[in-house]
Amino acid sequence: MNDVYVKDRNFDEMFREIILKKRTNLFGLITNKSYFYGKIKRMQATCTQLTEIFKTGHGAVYQCNRNNVLVIDFAGQRCSFKISQLFDFTRKVNNIDLAAMIENTSRHADVAILMPYYTERCFVLTIHEVVALKELLCGAKAMIQLNSMINECLLQYA
Repeated sequence: MNDVYVKDRNFDEMFREIILKKRTNLFGLITNKSYFYGKIKRMQATCTQLTEIFKTGHGAVYQCNRNNVLVIDFAGQRCSFKISQLFDFTRKVNNIDLAAMIENTSRHADVAILMPYYTERCFVLTIHEVVALKELLCGAKAMIQLNSMINECLLQYA
């Protein structure tokens, strides 16, 4: 069915039809979670050969060339991200205000909760884990950018 509608149709009907057709809600979030999470689990299951990009004592970031994803191994769990999603997640982690978390004396201020749209993992992080995750993600981002710069230089002089 095309996206051109007759004038007498109700706006809510049209809106619901568009949402169901694209499997997204108003904010672009996927509403059919079992469909989306099934794709993620299949993608994670097929990543057998991982190349290490960056590693710390708290976790590691790996690259899967078969699925073109990056896999974060943090706190004993793995989750996959495409490169743009990883940079978006890194931006969200870097936006966590550690000073406000430390200064606030209430119990809920000691924890940061992140739920990226593109993974089924919910990150519940203490202050120490936020610092460790920032270190891991910033190191991985630096290694990816360094690799891009090296490839540019090699192509320039080839």
